[in-house]
Amino acid sequence: MSIVVKRNVYVGAQPKKGKLESGSGGEGGEGTEEEDGAEREAALERPWRTKREWDQLYYECYSDVHEEMIADRVRTNAYCLSILRNWAALRGKTVLDVGAGTGILSIFCAQAGAWRVYAVEASAIWQQARELVRFNGLEDWVHVLPGPVETVELPEQVDAIVNQWMGYGLLHESMLSSVLHVRTKWLKEGGLLLPASAELFIAPISDQMLEWRLGFWSQVKQHYGVDMSCLEGLATRCLVDHRRLWCRDCQARMCCPGRSALLS
Repeated sequence: MSIVVKRNVYVGAQPKKGKLESGSGGEGGEGTEEEDGAEREAALERPWRTKREWDQLYYECYSDVHEEMIADRVRTNAYCLSILRNWAALRGKTVLDVGAGTGILSIFCAQAGAWRVYAVEASAIWQQARELVRFNGLEDWVHVLPGPVETVELPEQVDAIVNQWMGYGLLHESMLSSVLHVRTKWLKEGGLLLPASAELFIAPISDQMLEWRLGFWSQVKQHYGVDMSCLEGLATRCLVDHRRLWCRDCQARMCCPGRSALLS
């Protein structure tokens, strides 16, 4: 199904222009590629990792999904429309974009009339975000700050917080705790949080491929004369005990989905 959304972008009165110098961003600050590469090589040779190294590995893995998120038109249009429909609450206000990625939500906020947007991003994509902001002529309103949002210091509290914290299965990617942290620290009393609530629905499915893989080891004997059915337990644990992402057609659903959780 193709969804085409036509939107009218409301840009409020042009705010006063002001510059904000981005700090080093603490642990996620700027560094040369040579320094970052040497640090990664040293970390890979050790059997243990520091918290900073685990964080860096997380951010490097996460940086690969930005194209996937932008390509998800339903998701991106939902965020865009939500921000633009709240233009009255954002016009002339300060906004914090947590885990800004490419900065697309920050740009939406600027288009909605926000006076200043702090786009905080810990992965290396912050450099491209800053370039995208400049390319779209919004560098006077959108300020990209490199570093983990838990360590970046803002010069003021904000009127609104936006964030794409929802991942696969709603809670995958572990971003919610960061959002709650900055909400307590930086959001003004009565400020706006987008998104503010979410519902998780689940439904049982019938998966023929999974059933085949679970029964694979019991079928080996008829092909090779070797009974390997004792491995079924291990195969089941490997398939069931780990989170896996599969795309399945709605016809695989065995009943209507039910609400499993409500976050507000």
